[in-house]
Amino acid sequence: MKTELRIRLDAAVAEELAALAQKPGVSKSAILEDALRAYLDHRANRDLDERLRVRLDQISSQLKRQERDLHILQEGFGLYLRYEFVATAAVADGDEAARAIGHQRFLSYVRELARRLAHARSFRDFVIAHVADGKDQS
Repeated sequence: MKTELRIRLDAAVAEELAALAQKPGVSKSAILEDALRAYLDHRANRDLDERLRVRLDQISSQLKRQERDLHILQEGFGLYLRYEFVATAAVADGDEAARAIGHQRFLSYVRELARRLAHARSFRDFVIAHVADGKDQS
């Protein structure tokens, strides 16, 4: 079913519309209907694009947080391994003095991790520099 509408157009636009409608099988109504349909479809696409943009921004933020968290885990694990293999001695059961030393070492570990994360010095860079200096020889 078609609905009749009355519209007012600028004279220049009306002339262009009349010129386009001169072609066989083309009417002013068909041209206006196609133009209006294209406009409405484009508007619907913009709404969808806007909703997708918001969701993609959320996903991007989540990925950045995950990347940061993974970096913290990587640095912490690398530093832990270094302390475990270099600075930690075995502790006998019931040895409170050794436990206190262990606690101090743990606090030292946490401070070093915080310092490295604050200054963006990575364990990966340490390993690469260590190997490049030839210090990997045992």
